[in-house]
Amino acid sequence: MIELSLKLRKYGRITLEKMGLLELFLDIFTFYRNIRPLSRLDNIYDCNYISNYGYDSAEDLRLKESQAREISRLLSPRKVLVAGCAQGNAVLAFHHLGIEAWGFDIIPSALPEDHFLRTYIKQGSILNIPFSREDHFDTFVCTDVFEHIYLKDIPQMVNEIYRIGADSLALIINHDGLYKGHVTLKPLKWWARQFDGKYRLSDKIKTPLVPGTYGFDPACGRNHFTFWERWNKNPF
Repeated sequence: MIELSLKLRKYGRITLEKMGLLELFLDIFTFYRNIRPLSRLDNIYDCNYISNYGYDSAEDLRLKESQAREISRLLSPRKVLVAGCAQGNAVLAFHHLGIEAWGFDIIPSALPEDHFLRTYIKQGSILNIPFSREDHFDTFVCTDVFEHIYLKDIPQMVNEIYRIGADSLALIINHDGLYKGHVTLKPLKWWARQFDGKYRLSDKIKTPLVPGTYGFDPACGRNHFTFWERWNKNPF
């Protein structure tokens, strides 16, 4: 049943795109979700959210390890901050590569039982990131978080990311997943305008197909990794 639902969503998106109506549909969807009372979404991010979406699974760890290897190859990071890290699979994946990585997540139950990981993960929101520029992160990684942020909060989110001071961003921004927690679905060019003057899409990084790694091949769908660079590398 879930597979059928995903196929219907995919074909519906393709149809709207061919008709030139996709962006209009996403605008209407975003407008509707942004006028809903916040209380109606409160029960989404409860203690079951991580397990419901498999963010604590061995399969997710393998995925994050594959993504970490590619990000490492493309960006050569020295110190990584992972936003919305759940129980820390992406953080652990970078440590397996010998790269120092930290993370944060808004869900209280996201803090892992593993004592090693607990050292590197904090509870916090992308609207109030529990780290600072003095932590010297050079790479900021965030997958499938932006679409959960309300329009009114996006300027604050952009400023928080900029405040951290990372030179590079590796982002997956979901543009068309009509899930319960998604409130802002916008095309990539819209997001680029939100980061204008702070970060810009990098034209230096080419991402060939990486079999088995969700999100690196732009031809496989809309929700692929995008790479961004700071406009001014020495803004302070």
